Amino acid sequence: MELIAEYIDLNAPKIVSIPEVSAQEVDWNAFHESQEHKISMFAGRRTGKTHNIALRASRSEYDCIVFVQNAYQVRMMAELIIGFNHTRDVAIDMYQANIQYNNLRHVCVRTLESHSFDRLRGIGISGKEILFDEVDNDNFSRFIRTFGWTLDRAHHVVFASSISNDQDTIAKRWFKASQAKFFLDSPIVPTVIDSSPDCNGYEVFPSRMRLMIEQLPPVNHTN
Repeated sequence: MELIAEYIDLNAPKIVSIPEVSAQEVDWNAFHESQEHKISMFAGRRTGKTHNIALRASRSEYDCIVFVQNAYQVRMMAELIIGFNHTRDVAIDMYQANIQYNNLRHVCVRTLESHSFDRLRGIGISGKEILFDEVDNDNFSRFIRTFGWTLDRAHHVVFASSISNDQDTIAKRWFKASQAKFFLDSPIVPTVIDSSPDCNGYEVFPSRMRLMIEQLPPVNHTN
């Protein structure tokens, strides 16, 4: 069975759609091999989003900053990255982890929680690979409004995220503007969007959002 169907247009960004397969069959190679400036993956539950963000950071030839959602995830992400390669030095506190390799390449893991934003001012992004684990939320939207203009200086900007709602968000607009765009569906998430107030933690099949995303306006850093 062919897992990846590519939609090719020489004048358009590359879009790769991966059908609904089991997590054991998921192939992330195209995501890891992408060298475009903006590389975005919307993926379903248990398809390995966090694992593959950590793996890409560990393999990168550039210094990296990996953004996660909260302080608890800083340590979890750092431990994943450390597990892939031998490191020279590691320092972890509540808000960030600093990982240095023997070749002096550096990976920093930082939280996107709003109370940590003052710590992000003046952060060096130029020439680095910037990665985000989960973006379809208010934390990423605040980051883009505050710092989004600086991401043009990064070598790569990469995210892997679920889609938690069918509303217009900055993350979906960012996905639309990416040069490499991937949808990866999981068979274990609901096929019907449930937007009711009593529904907690639901997800949608990312590829079902393709038409909605393609109709969104460009990213606006000010609203």
